[in-house]
Amino acid sequence: MADEHDEKLHSEKPLTTDETGEAAVQPDTAASTEPNTDSESAPAPEPAIESDGDAPATETPQEKKNRKPLFITLGIVAAAAVIFAAVFAINGIEDAGAKTALEDAIAEDPIITERVIPSTWGDQSGFKATSVSVKDFDRGLFAPDATASLYVKAENGSYELKDFIDVQCEKQGSDWKITQAEVIREEYAPTAPVSDEALLAHLPEIMAKADEGKENLAYINPPSVADFFGIDTEAAVLSNELTLGEDEAQIKLTRMIDGVAHEGTLDVVLEWEDNAEPPDWEIDYVLADEEAEGAIGSVVRDGVSGDVTASQQADIDALEGSSGRFWSQFQQRMDCVEGSPYCFIGFANLAINDCDMQFSVTSNETGETLYESPVIPPDSCLDYFRLAEPLEPGEHSVTVQYTAFGDGWRYANTTETDRDCMIYTKARSR
Repeated sequence: MADEHDEKLHSEKPLTTDETGEAAVQPDTAASTEPNTDSESAPAPEPAIESDGDAPATETPQEKKNRKPLFITLGIVAAAAVIFAAVFAINGIEDAGAKTALEDAIAEDPIITERVIPSTWGDQSGFKATSVSVKDFDRGLFAPDATASLYVKAENGSYELKDFIDVQCEKQGSDWKITQAEVIREEYAPTAPVSDEALLAHLPEIMAKADEGKENLAYINPPSVADFFGIDTEAAVLSNELTLGEDEAQIKLTRMIDGVAHEGTLDVVLEWEDNAEPPDWEIDYVLADEEAEGAIGSVVRDGVSGDVTASQQADIDALEGSSGRFWSQFQQRMDCVEGSPYCFIGFANLAINDCDMQFSVTSNETGETLYESPVIPPDSCLDYFRLAEPLEPGEHSVTVQYTAFGDGWRYANTTETDRDCMIYTKARSR
């Protein structure tokens, strides 16, 4: 039984012979359940080419051959790009070096270091470059020369200079040298006030400016700063500062007359004029303080006092003078400013008089003589008198007494007293 069982387990299908004479496997009709209706057997399917994911199909030798020129062309282009990039990089490095050399060269060029800017307040020179930048640089590939536009800032301690300069340069050995430079546009402005020496050198012009404003007033004979302080005067700059484009200065003036120091201060303002040709400082205005006005007016001068207008002069001219008769003019209210020793009285010995005059001021509060004037000739005046000590703010009752001197044979001295007078001292603003 065992042998029979083994035989059945290992039996094979019988072989048949096809037309070629080779053995073929006999179809297992028992295993096939569908009838074969075709007269001939269906052709076997062609074997498929297996693919691994997205891998491309195998390239043929012809395709590889056709692609080779493309690879060669791309290689040539890439090599050329690398070469050109290297060339331009080298040229760029040279350009950068040339720009640096230009910046260093222009800073030491006479066009900057020897520049002189004209000014009526003193020419400006001695400039040193503080910054240089190349705004435009034009050079051919590895060319031995180039052109450039530079922007330069320079200072000399008083001015700041801004230059736009076109230059031509060439390579000499390993260095770049400027062969030509031209300032296309220059701008400059002050960074410091005018020097004290320049202010004092322009003192006559400054004093004339102080008098200029008085010409617009109605008074016909205002005191003149230039006339009074224009001779035998010492001047000193008390302050001098640049503020918001203006130079603000104070100048103290001192003139000695008969051993008495007459002092005053001028407030000076200079303004920078960009539109002037060339741009420069100009005197904007000058004001004489109360001390200066008082000092000027405390000395006898020609004409009527500084507060007389043209219409008042016409009234004066209508007066008639005669021997022994005289006319005087002065303020019954005399004004002072707190802290100042000067009081405005406007005393005039009119031109129609033929005698000298003199006046005195006495305090009704203390009986003290506050002031006694010098002799005042006809057609002369004394605008201010000077107190020994300034008075406190407020009203102070005084007596003014004036004398007309006779000639000794036609008429005697005449003394008049006006008790209805006052000194008003104005308090300064705090």
